[in-house]
Amino acid sequence: MANHRLPNIIVIMADDLGCCDLGCYGNPRAVTPNLDRLAKSGILLTHHYSASPMCAPARAGFLTGLHPHKTGATDVPSIRGQNRVDPGLNTLPKLLKAKGYDTCLIGKWHNGGGHRNFHPSRYGYDEFCGFEGGVSPYYDYDLEREFGQYEHVTDQYMTDRLTDEAVTWIRRHKDGPFHLQLAYNAPHRPLEAPDEETRWFDRMEGVTTGVRTLYAMIKRMDSNIGRLISCLEEEHLMEDSVILFLSDNGPDFVGEGELAIRNRPCHVFNGHKGDVLEGGVRVPAIISWRGVLPAGEENSQPSVFMDWFPTLAGLAEAEEEEFGETDGHDIWPVLTQNKPNQADYYWHWTRYELVSHSNMAVFHDGYKLYYPVYGDNHAYHKPDSPFAVLKGPYRIFTDTVLREHPPADVAPKLFYLPDDPGESRDLSDEKPEIVKKLKGMLDSWFEKVLSQYREAAKVTLTNPED
Repeated sequence: MANHRLPNIIVIMADDLGCCDLGCYGNPRAVTPNLDRLAKSGILLTHHYSASPMCAPARAGFLTGLHPHKTGATDVPSIRGQNRVDPGLNTLPKLLKAKGYDTCLIGKWHNGGGHRNFHPSRYGYDEFCGFEGGVSPYYDYDLEREFGQYEHVTDQYMTDRLTDEAVTWIRRHKDGPFHLQLAYNAPHRPLEAPDEETRWFDRMEGVTTGVRTLYAMIKRMDSNIGRLISCLEEEHLMEDSVILFLSDNGPDFVGEGELAIRNRPCHVFNGHKGDVLEGGVRVPAIISWRGVLPAGEENSQPSVFMDWFPTLAGLAEAEEEEFGETDGHDIWPVLTQNKPNQADYYWHWTRYELVSHSNMAVFHDGYKLYYPVYGDNHAYHKPDSPFAVLKGPYRIFTDTVLREHPPADVAPKLFYLPDDPGESRDLSDEKPEIVKKLKGMLDSWFEKVLSQYREAAKVTLTNPED
């Protein structure tokens, strides 16, 4: 690297955005010119995986470089503390701050709440402007900075406001190096978009009003990403800045009738948000660094959220001994030299309780062993609400919600992804030896992470004293 200083590291994270939702991934109906240009200026990753098919665990994996189970963040209900990351763990912003970076999170947090111990400032961010929970309205919302200090906003679309905050922060810290994570809540529900954007899609045929509104939200986010890039251009920072764009998990396929958003053009994968099938965990990712990374390339090597911790930390000249434990690998050689990546990946998500052999998968050497969701392990249980907007200090529920456990002989499915990315052909009967090997890998992994989860949960699933 020929840069004269440590690079600025900018992470833009969308919420519930699928590969199917961007022009650069082959959707001719999406209006995403700025992200398309960003892909042409850098590398588009075609086989990038989230740490989880759900928001909070996925973000925990990115934040720490650890599988989400090890962090304590295994689910999304803030009211149960299951979105919290153990603040004693090392994080990317903590490490970058130690290397002299100014750090900031703008937008969605969703890795803690209810107590100042779990505010973003405890995880290495010098500044925060956003919301702690998993969902927020776009036109009537609160922005938090210091713990418990809020600004109520009713006069600006949230995606626009978050970008304003990001641009202002960049101009204040342009002398760098800086690390900014701009975590848009778009296009997560509720489906709300400015009228000037929805008019672009009024004549789109073959989709619901929900999908048209969703595309309008994505278009607005794309326009704001263009504003951010323009700011970097104006401040002559493009050559000094790594820009990483990705989505936290796969697309959400919910709603009924005209509000349904499941029938999205170009969605070729099986499953969606919440599933450890490809549709839930394979996500869009673009990385660009003018003058350093190749431009206009596609990279088909597999990679995962946890890889960004050692990769980005390495760009900040951090040594391996500074990382602590990590489940990721430095993929800089994969990106710059297209070296093969032989890593194994594990996914698991069940609601409230970690239920083995339910919605669980391992990827190894092209094969993916998958256990389908068993019973009601995706179902919400009151008093939780997926749409609860929490504000200020609160106590979490600590009662146990029991789940259904599959029998010992529950059968997994086996897919070979290079030939079957849609996971439509089960090979388990044809290749029992591979099933046995991958089952052993998955069971061994789960036993290890379960013990680490229990240690993290001693911190995250408690109500601290003030």
